[in-house]
This record gives sequence, C-alpha cells and structure tokens, in this order.
Amino acid sequence: MEKKIGAYLCSGCGIGDALDVKALEGVVTKEFKKRVKSHECLCGDAGLALIKADMEAGEVTLPVIGACSPRVMTDRFQLPGMTAIRANLREQVIWSHPAGDEDTQMLGEDVLRMFMTQATKVNTPVPYTEGEFSTTILVVGGGFAGLTAALEAVKAGHEVLLVEKKATLGGNAAGWSAIVPSKPPYHDPEPNPVARMIDEVKASAAIRVVASATVAKTSGMPGRFQVELSDGSSHTVGAIVLATGFRPYDATKLSHLGYGASPDVVTNVEMEAKLSAGKVHTHAGAAPKAVAFIQCAGSRDPNHLPYCSSVCCSVSLKQAIQLTKADPEVMVYVIYEEMRTPGVTEEFYRAAQEAGVIFMKGKVSKVEGRHGITVTVADELLQ
Repeated sequence: MEKKIGAYLCSGCGIGDALDVKALEGVVTKEFKKRVKSHECLCGDAGLALIKADMEAGEVTLPVIGACSPRVMTDRFQLPGMTAIRANLREQVIWSHPAGDEDTQMLGEDVLRMFMTQATKVNTPVPYTEGEFSTTILVVGGGFAGLTAALEAVKAGHEVLLVEKKATLGGNAAGWSAIVPSKPPYHDPEPNPVARMIDEVKASAAIRVVASATVAKTSGMPGRFQVELSDGSSHTVGAIVLATGFRPYDATKLSHLGYGASPDVVTNVEMEAKLSAGKVHTHAGAAPKAVAFIQCAGSRDPNHLPYCSSVCCSVSLKQAIQLTKADPEVMVYVIYEEMRTPGVTEEFYRAAQEAGVIFMKGKVSKVEGRHGITVTVADELLQ
C-alpha cells in the first residue's frame, strides 16, 4: 500500500499561544510537500474525526501528530488501523522554553522536521502472516527412547516420521532381558516392553517408519525443517528428536580388569545377552558360584571416559537381582566407588541389598586368573 503522509498540528494546551502554527504548517507544505491541518484540540472528538476522515478517504495512511507527549493521550491516538508518529511540541518545546521566543519557534520547527523525516523513512508495520508450519515430528533412532518419543508424540496429536539406521526397530533394547523398574514399588526388574512398543508403532497410522536410513542433511528452522534422508527422500517436519542410542565403551581398553585375558570377564552388555538367553554360565559351562560387578569400568577415569554414564549402577542392580533370583545360592558382589541411584532408583538399590547382593566400596587393584578369577579390591569404606 502506498504511504501517504499527513501532518496534524494541535494549537491547544498553549501551543498556539507560544508558537506560530502557520509557520509550522509551512515547514510541512514547503519543505516536505505534504498536506497539513491544524485544530485547536486534536485529542477531542472533532480533532480525531478530522484525522479519521482523511484516513478513511485514503488521503493519509501515516499521520504525524504535532501535539502533546506520546506518553499521554495514548488511548485517544490509537484508533483502529491507525499508526501515528507523534511530535512532542508541548512538553519538550513550549513547556520547557520561553513562549514567543525566536529560539522556541526554531526548536518547534526542528522537532516537526525530525518527525516528518522519520515518517518518510519508516514503513507502516505489516502484520505478521503465519507461514505453513509442519506439526510432524522427526524422531531419529528406533530404540527404546525413539519408540517412546514416537508413541508419546502421537498421543499429543502429532504425526511422526521415525528414522532408524538398522533394518529393524528396537536398537540396543531389543535384546534386553528386562528393564530397570519404572513403576512403584521399584523393587523388581520389569519385563522388556520393547516388542510391545514396536507393535504399537507399526500399528499406528500416525507413525511412518523409514528403516535402513539415516539423516543426510537438515536445513530450515523450527516449525519448518527440511530433512533429506540417505534413501533420497525429502521431508518437512516441525521438530526433531534425537534418540540415537548409545555405543558401549571398548572393553579391550580395560585389560587391567581382566577383559580379554579371561573369557569369564564380560561387560554389562554381554551379561545382558546371557540373561536374555537364560544361560548364565562360565566359559567351561558351569553355573557360577560367585559373580562380581565392577562399577565405573572405563567411566569417571581421566585415562578413559571422564564422565559417569548415569546408567551403569542401575543396570548392575537389575542384573544382580536377576542373578540372585535365578540362583539364590550364587554370591553376587557389586564393587563400587559411589553408587549413583538418583530418585526412586534408591528403592531399587535397597531391594538389591535386601535380596542379598553384597556391596563393597573400593577400587579394584587387579583381576587375575583365567578359569578361576580372583578380584583384589582396596577397601575404601573402612580406611
């Protein structure tokens, strides 16, 4: 829309007595070549009607009002569809300088020039027009976290694009025998729900699964991301959830703990596979009489990973309880530096103690033996 500037000068509140309003009008008409009108009370109904009539007739789209401070009469000069520029001739000119003085007149004209110039430089604000945003959520990863995110997003009313790099869903969790409890009383491991979650995802009309694919490129912004997948397809999504799983630490770097020297030294992941298969036995095929869990193996160690994984303690508790329930005669030890079981997981920690799991605070100094393993621990609890 073409910008049409018009000036409206108020001669009320002493402005007409202190300033030469006709000279002010000349500034508008001669220097800026714009239309100008004066009124003795612009904030009154008659004065507002003057401005409104010109705007409705299309003669003015941006009024410059030379009157009182823009901090007052805000309700009067905010007519529907009206954006006004206000030049303060009252407080900043006639109330703070001598009436009828030449310098006061010059100041008034300069103030009017400034705001007329502003009017020529600015454009009338254009209301923001909402673009086409996508409410589809991209979930990257089809493991436990990704499946959970997808199902919860559908419950919230969103469509989901679920991308998994493998041919099947489930990720690491697909092979778990059980999970850490998520419901009261938090005492026993819970059945692995991943198979059920996969069935729910596949049955949902709101979830599109793209397997054997990865995200090749993303661009755009929240609400309108352009996503290119490795299969060549392109998609527009509103949000992206990264649920890309985890990678177990390379246990071959933990030779000081006996890994690789004895086939009976295994990782939590390998123990989980044994529990899932229902065959926890030594390399010789015998049922173990004692099992020791060494915590922070490769974690919280400046020579390996300096941070805590945050899940190892809970997983060891789960596996320890599973072992004691499968064979009450087996001795199960958990050797730890600090047990990290935040929140309700503390109840699970207590359940493991009540189940007979033996907890030892200390650092493992060495692991020896091949078919009969000896673990030497520096007890730090009593020192």
